[in-house]
Amino acid sequence: MSSLRRYAVFVTPHGFGHATRTCALLEELGRRGDTRFEIFTTVPRWLFEDSLSVDFGYHPCDCDVGLVQSSALSEDSGATVLRLQAFLDTAPSLIAALARRVRELECAEILCDIAPLGLEVARTAGVPSVVIENFVWSFIYENYLEETPALEPLVEGIRDWEASATRRLTVRPFCGVRKGEIFDPVFRSIRQEGRETRDRLGLHEGESMVLWTMGGIPWDFGSLERVVLPEGVVLVVPGAAEEEQRLGSVLLLPRHSPIYHPDLVASASGVLGKLGYSTVAEVWSSGTPFAFLSRPQFPESPFLEEFVDRECRGVRVEPQQLTQGSLVETIKELLSLPRGKSRRLGGTPDLAARIRSGRTSDSESQPANIDG
Repeated sequence: MSSLRRYAVFVTPHGFGHATRTCALLEELGRRGDTRFEIFTTVPRWLFEDSLSVDFGYHPCDCDVGLVQSSALSEDSGATVLRLQAFLDTAPSLIAALARRVRELECAEILCDIAPLGLEVARTAGVPSVVIENFVWSFIYENYLEETPALEPLVEGIRDWEASATRRLTVRPFCGVRKGEIFDPVFRSIRQEGRETRDRLGLHEGESMVLWTMGGIPWDFGSLERVVLPEGVVLVVPGAAEEEQRLGSVLLLPRHSPIYHPDLVASASGVLGKLGYSTVAEVWSSGTPFAFLSRPQFPESPFLEEFVDRECRGVRVEPQQLTQGSLVETIKELLSLPRGKSRRLGGTPDLAARIRSGRTSDSESQPANIDG
C-alpha cells in the first residue's frame, strides 16, 4: 500500500502573501513524508513553480473573492458585494464539482489558507479540513457593514463555511478572535546569502540596498527614472517593469523575477513597502528594518502594525512621503534604524508537524478570545 499522502490545497488570491505562506508550509510537509499537493487558486502558477520543490498539481479555480481592491492601499467594499454575491450564487454547483474532483484525486485532507470555499468542499466531499489563518473573511467583512450594509446577509454564508473546519491553526500576527492553536509567523526560507544576492544585482561593496515592495497587487510607482536617492543607495523595485533594467541608482525588476523574493528582503539594508503579512513575516525573520505604508481602512492593518512595533525594526510612513521631494528623507530615516534579530526559524516546522499529526490540540478544542 502506498504511503503517499495527497492534500487538496485552497489558497485565497488576495495578494501573494497567503500563497507564499502556503508554499512554505507545503515545502515543510513535503520534507516530512511522501506527499502530493493539488492546488486550487487563481494565484499565478509561476509563484508555486518558483517556490516549491515538492510534487504538486495546479488547478485554476476562483476559490475566493476576498476583498476587491482599487489599489494596493485601498479597498472597494461596493465592488466586493457585487463580486461576492455572484460568487455565492454559483457556489453550490462549483462546490459539488470540486468535491467530485477532490475525491477523484484521492485527497485525504483539504488545507485552506483562509479560502472558506475549500472548507465547504471538504464537508461535501466527506474529508477533514484544516484552515490556516491570521484572519478570517467574516471578521474583515464585519468591519465594512456600516458603510456597506448589503454585505451583512452575505457574511452569514461565509461564517457557515468557516465554522465547518475540522481544525483551525492560527499564525502570528493574527487579528480578531483566535480559534486555533497559535504558531509563530510562517514564511519562505532564504536560498542564498545576502552577498550572493547583492552580487547578482550588481551592487558594489558599501552600497546600501533599499527594497521597495508593494506585494502582489499592482501599484503605480510613478517616474522612477527621475528619483533622487541618498548617496550610496540603490533602490530595487520588483514589479515596476516588464524586464530587469537599471535607471541610475534604481533597479527595476519584473513582477515574475528570477531573483527569489525572500532573498531580496534578507539582503536589503531596509525594506520600504505595503504593510502585508508576507513582508512582515520576512522582515521579522531577517531583522531587516521596515518602513511601512499602512492601509488604515483594512481591519488587519492595526494588528500588523502593532506586531511590527513590538517585534521588528519599523517605522510608519505616509504615501506623501514617497513623493520626489520626501523620498530621500524617508530612506534616510529607514536606514538609520538598527537591524533586528535575524535567522528566526518561525512557526513552519511546528505547523507542519501539527498537520501531519492529524491531532486537535487542547487549545483548539477550547477556543480563546485573544486579540493579536
